[in-house]
Amino acid sequence: MLGHKAVATIERHDIRPLGIARRKRFDESLDSLRAMGLSSSAVEQYRRVARGKHTLPHELACKIIKQAAEAAAPLAMVASGDGPA
Repeated sequence: MLGHKAVATIERHDIRPLGIARRKRFDESLDSLRAMGLSSSAVEQYRRVARGKHTLPHELACKIIKQAAEAAAPLAMVASGDGPA
């Protein structure tokens, strides 16, 4: 023996049933971003931000996409001739 000490590992995930269900929803949310074709780095970025904001990654992505669409809508109307010049 080289004098190794037994080190207790700390469980970082909530192992209660509710915690397991939340983790599953979070992982499914990440899978939906991958299914939409987002790159691994984009999925990782959404994962980090969603963790910090205590939300699901796909909900964060939807919010950002909605904001971008709303910002682009007036520009699209002008470009198509439907909006004010």
